Amino acid sequence: MVVLSTSEVSKDFGFDPVLSGITCELLEKERVAIVGANGSGKTTLLRLLSREESPDQGAVHWRKGLRVGYVSQLPEIPGDTPVKTVIEGAFSHIIAIHARLAEITNEMAMAANPEALAAFSQEYDQCLSQLIEHDGYAIESRVSGIIRGFGFNHEVLTTPFGILSGGEKTKVALARALVSEPDCLLLDEPTNHLDLPTIEWLEQYLSHYAGALILVSHDRYFLDRVVTRVWELEGGTLTGYLGHYSQYVAERERRLLAEFEAYKVQQEKIKHMESAIKRLRDWANRSHPPSEALHRRASSIQKALDRITRLDRPQMERPTLRLSLEASNRSGHDVVRLSGVSTVFGHHVLFGPIDWQVAFGERVAIVGPNGSGKTTLIRLMTGETSPDSGHVVRGPSVTMGLLSQTIWDQSANPEDRLIDRFRAAVPMEIGEARHQLARFLFYGDHVFRRVGSLSGGEQMRLRLAQLVHQGVNTLVLDEPTNHLDIESREVLETVLEDFSGTLIVVSHDRYFLDRMVSVIYWLEDQCLTRYDGTYSKARTERQQEPSHSAQI
Repeated sequence: MVVLSTSEVSKDFGFDPVLSGITCELLEKERVAIVGANGSGKTTLLRLLSREESPDQGAVHWRKGLRVGYVSQLPEIPGDTPVKTVIEGAFSHIIAIHARLAEITNEMAMAANPEALAAFSQEYDQCLSQLIEHDGYAIESRVSGIIRGFGFNHEVLTTPFGILSGGEKTKVALARALVSEPDCLLLDEPTNHLDLPTIEWLEQYLSHYAGALILVSHDRYFLDRVVTRVWELEGGTLTGYLGHYSQYVAERERRLLAEFEAYKVQQEKIKHMESAIKRLRDWANRSHPPSEALHRRASSIQKALDRITRLDRPQMERPTLRLSLEASNRSGHDVVRLSGVSTVFGHHVLFGPIDWQVAFGERVAIVGPNGSGKTTLIRLMTGETSPDSGHVVRGPSVTMGLLSQTIWDQSANPEDRLIDRFRAAVPMEIGEARHQLARFLFYGDHVFRRVGSLSGGEQMRLRLAQLVHQGVNTLVLDEPTNHLDIESREVLETVLEDFSGTLIVVSHDRYFLDRMVSVIYWLEDQCLTRYDGTYSKARTERQQEPSHSAQI
């Protein structure tokens, strides 16, 4: 049965068309991912499906009585509301019925006569029926299960929503949507800012979700484990594929190759027909007198040629970076060494004491729950902060370059021009700077854009351009794929694969980790544990450890 659908939906922003004639439908229990480059209209389509926005043309249809839960990237909830109240707000109508039942119970005890008691009894039965119909007595267990899944402690539950970080707000809005168990969930980047245990819990939850689901996500690992269909948005049009993300990639490649083959066959046919028309007309004109029969034959072929619906040449590849990030020189064997290092916040020991060494050429990742101290550990290594106890020693020939989720120092001016920001880090003449930026797909007047207007992928490319010319031999990556679309993540991975220096990564992107690193350090419960191999291998080892088998 169709849950929701669209018919010829279009949406423009000014003179810029975003969606053009989108027709699609979502079936019961279907789990769909919307994929596409940043700016392709994924969030716009999700907002149209949720009826948060209206299309310029066409219509969005919901099944009668459909309950929809929509979680945007920037949830709008009153700032003074405690987190637990926000989550329980999904059951405001049920909570109101419970409150009324308590009132009726008191009123029945004080009823002055049998008639009043009978009226109260009738209302009591009605409220009771509503609670049973909406499974109202299971609210507490459902809320508790979601709270445990997201790892909210008592301190967070009593915190006003308005003072939470952006990522925490998204988690709370997501928890409120899940706890209400709507018929259809619409989620925009649900895994952003979640730590690995929470992402894996959410993965399991959504994989067994009883309703329908449409989500926008750039987490390829997550998409492979959750969705059953992929909608690709490109050029304002929607193309559907069966299967999870990896199946979509394979099928898209197969379809593109088939389309390109059909295009080549048609081009050969057109070329042959045009050649035949030219030849026949040439023969007709050489005849004495000119041959009317040959002219008719040429005209007949021309009419057939005019009737052909010409295929567009498929875009087999988008413009991509074709360069490698070379280490300027080899550092010594020890890149960084931590000895007895501890960090304390107030009366709370974040981690330590820990001993840790990274050697030249290693590709290591630090993973663990949010709040365990991963970014703090990165800042200790780069010298941005100092430990409360212990020592951090960096090799004398180590040159570090940082690529983080924030890309730039918060004090940097967003009004800076792209080329000026590049030249501030890499001094060179404007002409040479434009030439170098073109290698990173910044062409023409694009180099004069304000850095504050750049997308996450564009900011990443600009930062890579700086690092390439700064000659680093150690790359430190702090959540580098956050806010990047899949295409930008693949560009980053391609560049990093050939880097000959040392790589130190903090990331929640499991696909990225499995591809890029060969050693995992798990930071949890103030301790750092080493696992050789990929993230997937480390996770399997932890599941087999008695102390962690119940947690993962």
